[in-house]
Amino acid sequence: MPDFQWIYCNLALIAKEYAYIAPIQHGLLLAIAIAWAFLKERIDYVLRLYLVLLLAGVSLSAWLNSNVFNGAVFAVLALAGIYELFARKMDFSLRGRSKFNIIIALIGALAGFYYPHFVDSYLSALWASPMGFIPCPTLLVVLAFFLLAMPRTNKLWHWMTIVAGLAYSIVGIVYLKVYIDYFLLGFSLYSLNVVVLTKPKPC
Repeated sequence: MPDFQWIYCNLALIAKEYAYIAPIQHGLLLAIAIAWAFLKERIDYVLRLYLVLLLAGVSLSAWLNSNVFNGAVFAVLALAGIYELFARKMDFSLRGRSKFNIIIALIGALAGFYYPHFVDSYLSALWASPMGFIPCPTLLVVLAFFLLAMPRTNKLWHWMTIVAGLAYSIVGIVYLKVYIDYFLLGFSLYSLNVVVLTKPKPC
């Protein structure tokens, strides 16, 4: 049985240790969102690279803080994303996308951006939430981007991320008592439903 108290303390330590970098992460996400609004599909490659870097950041911070499991899981997710950098199966143009899915994706991204756990206050979560350093807020943001790209996503990468979202949210809720992870659980289940029910469109 894993030592969940150690896992919780390890995540809290990572969030605190990298709190000084978190505002840069938040600023970068805002800058990418603004650029995307104006440039649309012309920054598709940048968006894919950003997702890889988010996942790699969680892996690196986990390895540096002796969390081998998280380090390995997110290394695999990041490697799957590196394949996408060359395969280019994802399309972020938003043409013909479901407006409801776009709204849900924005809610998911905001939940990851503003993740008021492992931070000093609800206010400081606006710039210091550990997105890009610990699993759950990072998975929320990554899954939000996948939902925006539906139905033209990298299916393998998407499925891997959904499974990770389900697993980490359940552990967070049941064992770590981080109840904000209900957001990730709900978002992962919604993403699963969309992936199962959406038929791929021809290129």
